Amino acid sequence: GIHLRKAAELSNYVGPPHFTETSTNSWSSRLGGALVGIVIGLVLFVISFPLLWWNEGRSVDRVKTLDEGLGIVQAVSADKINPKNEKALIHISGMGKGGVLNDDLFGVSVDAIKLNRRVEMYQWEEEVQEQREKEVGGSETVRKTYRYKKIWNNSVIDSSKFRRQRGHENPSELPVDNTHQAAARITVGAFELPDVFVNRIDTFTPMRVTDETYQRAAEDVRQSFVLSSGKFYYGDPRMPKIGDTKVSFNIVAPQKISVVGKQAGSTIDTYQAKRGDLALLKMGSASANELFSDAKDENTLLTWGLRLGGFIAMWAGMAMFFGPIRVLADILPFLGNIIGAGISLVTGLIAFVLSFVTIAMAWIAYRPLLGITLLVVAGAAVYFGGRFLGRRSKAKEPVPA
Repeated sequence: GIHLRKAAELSNYVGPPHFTETSTNSWSSRLGGALVGIVIGLVLFVISFPLLWWNEGRSVDRVKTLDEGLGIVQAVSADKINPKNEKALIHISGMGKGGVLNDDLFGVSVDAIKLNRRVEMYQWEEEVQEQREKEVGGSETVRKTYRYKKIWNNSVIDSSKFRRQRGHENPSELPVDNTHQAAARITVGAFELPDVFVNRIDTFTPMRVTDETYQRAAEDVRQSFVLSSGKFYYGDPRMPKIGDTKVSFNIVAPQKISVVGKQAGSTIDTYQAKRGDLALLKMGSASANELFSDAKDENTLLTWGLRLGGFIAMWAGMAMFFGPIRVLADILPFLGNIIGAGISLVTGLIAFVLSFVTIAMAWIAYRPLLGITLLVVAGAAVYFGGRFLGRRSKAKEPVPA
Protein backbone atom coordinates (compact mmCIF):
# COMPACT_ATOMS: atom_id res chain seq x y z
CA GLY A 1 0.00 0.00 0.00
CA ILE A 2 0.86 3.68 -0.03
CA HIS A 3 1.76 5.36 3.26
CA LEU A 4 1.90 9.11 2.79
CA ARG A 5 2.66 11.42 5.67
CA LYS A 6 1.81 15.02 4.93
CA ALA A 7 4.38 17.66 5.68
CA ALA A 8 1.77 19.46 7.79
CA GLU A 9 1.85 16.55 10.23
CA LEU A 10 5.51 17.26 10.93
CA SER A 11 6.63 19.85 13.45
CA ASN A 12 6.28 23.45 12.26
CA TYR A 13 9.07 24.55 14.56
CA VAL A 14 12.16 25.72 12.69
CA GLY A 15 15.32 26.11 14.74
CA PRO A 16 18.62 27.70 13.71
CA PRO A 17 20.24 26.22 10.59
CA HIS A 18 23.32 25.31 12.61
CA PHE A 19 24.67 25.34 16.15
CA THR A 20 27.92 24.42 17.91
CA GLU A 21 28.53 22.35 21.03
CA THR A 22 31.78 22.36 22.97
CA SER A 23 33.01 19.54 25.20
CA THR A 24 36.26 18.53 26.85
CA ASN A 25 37.99 15.16 26.87
CA SER A 26 40.19 14.85 29.92
CA TRP A 27 43.77 13.65 29.65
CA SER A 28 42.94 10.46 31.57
CA SER A 29 39.99 9.58 29.32
CA ARG A 30 42.11 10.17 26.20
CA LEU A 31 44.81 7.94 27.64
CA GLY A 32 42.24 5.23 28.37
CA GLY A 33 41.02 5.39 24.79
CA ALA A 34 44.59 5.16 23.50
CA LEU A 35 45.21 2.06 25.63
CA VAL A 36 42.13 0.40 24.12
CA GLY A 37 43.50 1.40 20.72
CA ILE A 38 46.54 -0.80 21.34
CA VAL A 39 44.38 -3.91 20.99
CA ILE A 40 42.69 -2.62 17.83
CA GLY A 41 46.08 -1.62 16.44
CA LEU A 42 47.50 -5.09 17.04
CA VAL A 43 44.55 -6.67 15.22
CA LEU A 44 44.99 -4.35 12.21
CA PHE A 45 48.74 -4.95 12.16
CA VAL A 46 48.37 -8.74 12.29
CA ILE A 47 45.66 -9.05 9.63
CA SER A 48 47.55 -6.82 7.17
CA PHE A 49 50.15 -9.55 6.51
CA PRO A 50 47.78 -12.35 5.41
CA LEU A 51 45.76 -9.79 3.44
CA LEU A 52 48.82 -8.70 1.45
CA TRP A 53 49.98 -12.31 0.96
CA TRP A 54 46.57 -13.57 -0.11
CA ASN A 55 46.12 -10.67 -2.52
CA GLU A 56 49.29 -11.54 -4.44
CA GLY A 57 48.22 -15.16 -4.79
CA ARG A 58 44.75 -14.12 -5.87
CA SER A 59 46.19 -11.73 -8.45
CA VAL A 60 48.50 -14.37 -9.94
CA ASP A 61 45.71 -16.94 -10.10
CA ARG A 62 43.48 -14.43 -11.87
CA VAL A 63 46.13 -13.52 -14.43
CA LYS A 64 46.83 -17.19 -15.18
CA THR A 65 43.11 -17.90 -15.45
CA LEU A 66 42.65 -15.06 -17.93
CA ASP A 67 45.71 -16.12 -19.94
CA GLU A 68 44.42 -19.69 -20.08
CA GLY A 69 41.00 -18.52 -21.17
CA LEU A 70 42.33 -16.20 -23.86
CA GLY A 71 44.32 -19.07 -25.32
CA ILE A 72 41.35 -21.41 -25.73
CA VAL A 73 38.29 -19.19 -26.20
CA GLN A 74 36.32 -19.70 -29.40
CA ALA A 75 34.29 -16.95 -31.06
CA VAL A 76 30.95 -18.41 -32.14
CA SER A 77 27.68 -17.09 -33.51
CA ALA A 78 25.11 -16.15 -30.90
CA ASP A 79 22.26 -16.90 -33.29
CA LYS A 80 22.53 -20.69 -33.23
CA ILE A 81 23.68 -23.26 -30.67
CA ASN A 82 26.23 -25.73 -32.03
CA PRO A 83 26.30 -28.95 -29.95
CA LYS A 84 29.96 -29.47 -30.92
CA ASN A 85 30.91 -26.57 -28.63
CA GLU A 86 29.33 -28.15 -25.55
CA LYS A 87 31.44 -27.40 -22.41
CA ALA A 88 33.87 -25.30 -24.48
CA LEU A 89 34.83 -21.73 -23.55
CA ILE A 90 33.06 -19.54 -26.08
CA HIS A 91 32.62 -15.87 -26.88
CA ILE A 92 29.33 -14.55 -28.20
CA SER A 93 28.06 -11.08 -29.03
CA GLY A 94 24.43 -10.46 -29.84
CA MET A 95 21.21 -8.71 -28.97
CA GLY A 96 20.30 -9.09 -25.31
CA LYS A 97 16.58 -9.38 -24.68
CA GLY A 98 14.31 -9.75 -21.67
CA GLY A 99 10.54 -9.46 -21.75
CA VAL A 100 7.61 -7.34 -20.66
CA LEU A 101 8.11 -6.04 -17.11
CA ASN A 102 5.24 -4.50 -15.18
CA ASP A 103 4.80 -2.24 -12.18
CA ASP A 104 1.06 -2.52 -11.70
CA LEU A 105 0.88 0.04 -8.90
CA PHE A 106 2.20 2.82 -11.16
CA GLY A 107 0.89 1.45 -14.46
CA VAL A 108 4.32 0.87 -15.98
CA SER A 109 4.64 -1.81 -18.66
CA VAL A 110 7.82 -1.97 -20.71
CA ASP A 111 9.84 -4.41 -22.81
CA ALA A 112 13.16 -4.48 -20.98
CA ILE A 113 15.89 -6.61 -19.43
CA LYS A 114 15.56 -4.91 -16.04
CA LEU A 115 13.19 -2.39 -14.43
CA ASN A 116 13.83 -0.40 -11.26
CA ARG A 117 11.39 1.78 -9.35
CA ARG A 118 13.27 4.57 -7.55
CA VAL A 119 11.50 6.32 -4.68
CA GLU A 120 13.01 9.56 -3.33
CA MET A 121 11.71 11.55 -0.38
CA TYR A 122 12.51 15.12 0.63
CA GLN A 123 14.17 14.92 4.05
CA TRP A 124 16.39 16.62 6.58
CA GLU A 125 20.06 15.66 6.63
CA GLU A 126 22.43 16.38 9.50
CA GLU A 127 26.06 17.29 8.80
CA VAL A 128 28.63 17.33 11.61
CA GLN A 129 31.92 19.22 11.46
CA GLU A 130 34.39 18.55 14.25
CA GLN A 131 37.37 20.58 15.44
CA ARG A 132 39.80 19.38 18.12
CA GLU A 133 42.21 21.58 20.06
CA LYS A 134 44.75 20.28 22.56
CA GLU A 135 45.13 22.09 25.86
CA VAL A 136 48.04 22.31 28.28
CA GLY A 137 47.73 19.38 30.69
CA GLY A 138 46.70 16.87 28.03
CA SER A 139 42.97 17.58 27.80
CA GLU A 140 41.29 18.20 24.46
CA THR A 141 38.56 20.67 23.54
CA VAL A 142 36.12 19.31 20.97
CA ARG A 143 33.83 21.65 19.02
CA LYS A 144 31.09 20.06 16.96
CA THR A 145 29.04 22.15 14.55
CA TYR A 146 25.74 20.62 13.44
CA ARG A 147 24.16 21.81 10.19
CA TYR A 148 20.79 20.81 8.74
CA LYS A 149 19.80 20.85 5.10
CA LYS A 150 17.01 19.40 2.99
CA ILE A 151 17.84 16.79 0.34
CA TRP A 152 16.19 14.16 -1.84
CA ASN A 153 17.17 10.66 -0.72
CA ASN A 154 15.99 7.20 -1.77
CA SER A 155 16.19 5.75 1.75
CA VAL A 156 14.85 6.98 5.07
CA ILE A 157 17.19 9.25 7.05
CA ASP A 158 16.61 8.45 10.73
CA SER A 159 16.05 11.87 12.32
CA SER A 160 15.72 10.30 15.78
CA LYS A 161 19.52 10.12 15.80
CA PHE A 162 19.94 13.85 15.09
CA ARG A 163 21.54 15.93 17.80
CA ARG A 164 18.67 18.41 17.54
CA GLN A 165 15.53 16.54 16.50
CA ARG A 166 12.91 19.24 17.06
CA GLY A 167 12.16 21.00 13.80
CA HIS A 168 14.08 18.35 11.81
CA GLU A 169 11.72 15.37 11.94
CA ASN A 170 11.61 13.03 8.94
CA PRO A 171 8.85 10.53 8.14
CA SER A 172 9.68 7.09 9.49
CA GLU A 173 9.18 5.24 6.20
CA LEU A 174 9.01 5.75 2.46
CA PRO A 175 5.44 5.94 1.14
CA VAL A 176 6.18 3.12 -1.33
CA ASP A 177 9.11 0.74 -1.66
CA ASN A 178 11.99 0.83 -4.08
CA THR A 179 11.70 -2.23 -6.33
CA HIS A 180 14.07 -4.09 -8.64
CA GLN A 181 12.95 -6.47 -11.39
CA ALA A 182 14.76 -8.61 -13.94
CA ALA A 183 13.11 -10.49 -16.77
CA ALA A 184 12.48 -14.15 -15.96
CA ARG A 185 14.44 -15.19 -19.04
CA ILE A 186 17.26 -13.05 -20.42
CA THR A 187 18.88 -14.14 -23.64
CA VAL A 188 21.73 -13.18 -25.94
CA GLY A 189 20.79 -14.55 -29.32
CA ALA A 190 19.91 -18.21 -28.81
CA PHE A 191 21.65 -18.44 -25.41
CA GLU A 192 20.02 -17.91 -22.01
CA LEU A 193 22.01 -16.11 -19.30
CA PRO A 194 22.12 -17.39 -15.70
CA ASP A 195 22.30 -15.13 -12.64
CA VAL A 196 26.11 -14.94 -12.68
CA PHE A 197 25.80 -12.80 -15.82
CA VAL A 198 22.42 -11.20 -15.16
CA ASN A 199 23.68 -9.69 -11.90
CA ARG A 200 26.35 -7.76 -13.84
CA ILE A 201 23.91 -6.05 -16.18
CA ASP A 202 23.54 -2.53 -14.79
CA THR A 203 23.46 -0.03 -17.67
CA PHE A 204 20.25 1.65 -16.52
CA THR A 205 18.75 4.61 -18.34
CA PRO A 206 15.86 6.83 -17.15
CA MET A 207 12.37 5.99 -18.43
CA ARG A 208 10.12 9.00 -18.81
CA VAL A 209 6.61 8.42 -17.50
CA THR A 210 3.95 9.43 -20.04
CA ASP A 211 0.39 10.54 -19.44
CA GLU A 212 -0.75 7.17 -20.82
CA THR A 213 1.24 5.39 -18.11
CA TYR A 214 -0.10 7.76 -15.46
CA GLN A 215 -3.70 6.94 -16.47
CA ARG A 216 -2.98 3.21 -16.03
CA ALA A 217 -1.72 3.70 -12.46
CA ALA A 218 -3.77 2.52 -9.49
CA GLU A 219 -6.51 4.88 -8.36
CA ASP A 220 -4.89 5.71 -5.00
CA VAL A 221 -1.68 6.62 -6.85
CA ARG A 222 -3.53 9.01 -9.17
CA GLN A 223 -5.32 10.55 -6.20
CA SER A 224 -2.05 11.18 -4.35
CA PHE A 225 0.53 11.83 -7.10
CA VAL A 226 0.73 14.24 -10.01
CA LEU A 227 2.78 13.80 -13.16
CA SER A 228 5.73 16.20 -13.29
CA SER A 229 8.78 16.11 -15.60
CA GLY A 230 8.20 12.47 -16.44
CA LYS A 231 7.95 11.37 -12.79
CA PHE A 232 5.23 10.70 -10.27
CA TYR A 233 5.27 13.48 -7.68
CA TYR A 234 3.56 13.76 -4.29
CA GLY A 235 3.41 17.37 -3.15
CA ASP A 236 4.10 20.64 -4.95
CA PRO A 237 6.96 20.14 -7.48
CA ARG A 238 7.71 23.89 -7.39
CA MET A 239 8.00 24.14 -3.58
CA PRO A 240 8.96 20.78 -2.06
CA LYS A 241 8.34 20.19 1.64
CA ILE A 242 9.64 17.55 4.03
CA GLY A 243 7.84 14.30 3.24
CA ASP A 244 7.25 15.10 -0.44
CA THR A 245 8.04 12.13 -2.67
CA LYS A 246 8.93 11.52 -6.29
CA VAL A 247 8.90 8.16 -8.06
CA SER A 248 10.90 7.52 -11.21
CA PHE A 249 11.77 4.45 -13.27
CA ASN A 250 15.01 3.22 -14.82
CA ILE A 251 15.37 0.40 -17.30
CA VAL A 252 17.97 -1.69 -19.05
CA ALA A 253 16.60 -1.71 -22.57
CA PRO A 254 17.24 -4.54 -25.06
CA GLN A 255 20.76 -3.99 -26.40
CA LYS A 256 23.93 -5.68 -27.61
CA ILE A 257 25.73 -7.79 -24.99
CA SER A 258 29.06 -9.62 -25.27
CA VAL A 259 29.80 -12.67 -23.12
CA VAL A 260 32.59 -15.18 -22.48
CA GLY A 261 31.65 -18.39 -20.70
CA LYS A 262 31.07 -22.13 -20.99
CA GLN A 263 28.46 -23.45 -23.40
CA ALA A 264 26.11 -25.59 -21.32
CA GLY A 265 23.18 -26.75 -23.39
CA SER A 266 21.08 -23.72 -24.25
CA THR A 267 22.86 -21.51 -21.71
CA ILE A 268 26.28 -19.91 -21.37
CA ASP A 269 27.59 -20.41 -17.85
CA THR A 270 30.73 -20.09 -15.69
CA TYR A 271 33.80 -21.85 -17.09
CA GLN A 272 36.07 -23.61 -14.60
CA ALA A 273 39.71 -23.00 -15.55
CA LYS A 274 42.69 -24.56 -13.76
CA ARG A 275 43.20 -21.60 -11.40
CA GLY A 276 39.76 -20.02 -11.22
CA ASP A 277 36.38 -19.24 -12.79
CA LEU A 278 35.70 -17.39 -16.01
CA ALA A 279 32.46 -15.51 -16.64
CA LEU A 280 32.97 -12.23 -18.50
CA LEU A 281 30.33 -9.78 -19.69
CA LYS A 282 30.39 -6.38 -21.34
CA MET A 283 27.50 -4.29 -22.56
CA GLY A 284 27.74 -3.53 -26.25
CA SER A 285 29.53 -5.30 -29.07
CA ALA A 286 33.04 -6.34 -27.97
CA SER A 287 35.58 -8.93 -29.05
CA ALA A 288 36.99 -11.64 -26.79
CA ASN A 289 40.28 -9.72 -26.62
CA GLU A 290 38.44 -6.65 -25.31
CA LEU A 291 36.66 -8.64 -22.60
CA PHE A 292 39.88 -10.27 -21.42
CA SER A 293 41.74 -6.94 -21.55
CA ASP A 294 39.04 -5.30 -19.39
CA ALA A 295 39.20 -8.20 -16.94
CA LYS A 296 42.97 -7.80 -16.62
CA ASP A 297 42.57 -4.06 -16.00
CA GLU A 298 39.98 -4.78 -13.28
CA ASN A 299 42.35 -7.29 -11.69
CA THR A 300 45.19 -4.75 -11.69
CA LEU A 301 43.00 -2.10 -10.02
CA LEU A 302 41.81 -4.59 -7.39
CA THR A 303 45.36 -5.76 -6.72
CA TRP A 304 46.69 -2.25 -6.13
CA GLY A 305 43.63 -1.34 -4.09
CA LEU A 306 44.18 -4.29 -1.74
CA ARG A 307 47.90 -3.53 -1.54
CA LEU A 308 47.06 0.00 -0.47
CA GLY A 309 44.48 -1.32 1.97
CA GLY A 310 47.00 -3.70 3.53
CA PHE A 311 49.60 -0.94 3.85
CA ILE A 312 47.10 1.46 5.45
CA ALA A 313 45.92 -1.23 7.89
CA MET A 314 49.52 -1.93 8.89
CA TRP A 315 50.36 1.77 9.25
CA ALA A 316 47.20 2.57 11.21
CA GLY A 317 47.75 -0.46 13.44
CA MET A 318 51.27 0.58 14.40
CA ALA A 319 50.25 4.23 14.89
CA MET A 320 47.44 3.12 17.23
CA PHE A 321 49.82 0.82 19.12
CA PHE A 322 52.07 3.80 19.91
CA GLY A 323 49.10 6.10 20.52
CA PRO A 324 49.54 6.23 24.32
CA ILE A 325 53.03 7.74 23.89
CA ARG A 326 51.56 10.60 21.88
CA VAL A 327 48.83 11.18 24.46
CA LEU A 328 51.35 11.15 27.32
CA ALA A 329 53.35 13.82 25.51
CA ASP A 330 50.21 15.92 24.95
CA ILE A 331 50.61 17.37 28.44
CA LEU A 332 52.53 19.95 26.43
CA PRO A 333 50.59 20.23 23.15
CA PHE A 334 53.58 21.31 21.03
CA LEU A 335 55.55 18.30 22.30
CA GLY A 336 52.65 15.96 21.56
CA ASN A 337 52.40 17.35 18.03
CA ILE A 338 56.11 16.77 17.41
CA ILE A 339 56.04 13.24 18.82
CA GLY A 340 52.79 12.47 16.97
CA ALA A 341 54.32 13.58 13.67
CA GLY A 342 57.40 11.49 14.41
CA ILE A 343 55.30 8.42 15.19
CA SER A 344 53.32 8.85 11.96
CA LEU A 345 56.50 9.23 9.90
CA VAL A 346 58.38 6.31 11.46
CA THR A 347 55.43 3.91 11.48
CA GLY A 348 54.62 4.90 7.88
CA LEU A 349 58.17 4.08 6.76
CA ILE A 350 58.18 0.79 8.68
CA ALA A 351 54.76 -0.15 7.27
CA PHE A 352 55.99 0.62 3.75
CA VAL A 353 59.08 -1.57 4.16
CA LEU A 354 57.16 -4.43 5.79
CA SER A 355 54.45 -4.28 3.11
CA PHE A 356 57.11 -4.24 0.41
CA VAL A 357 58.89 -7.24 1.92
CA THR A 358 55.63 -9.17 2.44
CA ILE A 359 54.64 -8.62 -1.19
CA ALA A 360 58.13 -9.62 -2.34
CA MET A 361 58.05 -12.82 -0.26
CA ALA A 362 54.64 -13.63 -1.71
CA TRP A 363 56.05 -13.09 -5.18
CA ILE A 364 58.87 -15.51 -4.40
CA ALA A 365 56.21 -18.08 -3.61
CA TYR A 366 54.00 -17.25 -6.59
CA ARG A 367 56.40 -15.59 -9.07
CA PRO A 368 59.98 -16.51 -7.98
CA LEU A 369 61.94 -14.50 -10.56
CA LEU A 370 60.05 -11.26 -9.96
CA GLY A 371 60.10 -11.75 -6.20
CA ILE A 372 63.85 -12.25 -5.97
CA THR A 373 64.46 -9.28 -8.27
CA LEU A 374 62.25 -7.10 -6.07
CA LEU A 375 64.11 -8.10 -2.92
CA VAL A 376 67.48 -7.38 -4.57
CA VAL A 377 66.26 -3.94 -5.66
CA ALA A 378 64.90 -3.23 -2.17
CA GLY A 379 68.15 -4.34 -0.55
CA ALA A 380 70.22 -2.19 -2.89
CA ALA A 381 67.99 0.82 -2.21
CA VAL A 382 68.38 0.40 1.56
CA TYR A 383 72.16 -0.11 1.28
CA PHE A 384 72.91 2.84 -1.00
CA GLY A 385 70.34 5.04 0.78
CA GLY A 386 72.10 4.33 4.08
CA ARG A 387 75.52 5.12 2.61
CA PHE A 388 74.21 8.37 1.11
CA LEU A 389 72.74 9.51 4.42
CA GLY A 390 75.95 8.51 6.21
CA ARG A 391 78.06 10.62 3.86
CA ARG A 392 75.79 13.62 4.30
CA SER A 393 75.98 13.24 8.08
CA LYS A 394 79.80 13.16 7.99
CA ALA A 395 79.91 16.16 5.67
CA LYS A 396 77.96 18.21 8.24
CA GLU A 397 80.33 17.36 11.11
CA PRO A 398 82.39 20.38 12.23
CA VAL A 399 86.04 20.38 11.18
CA PRO A 400 88.40 20.26 14.25
CA ALA A 401 90.30 23.52 14.80
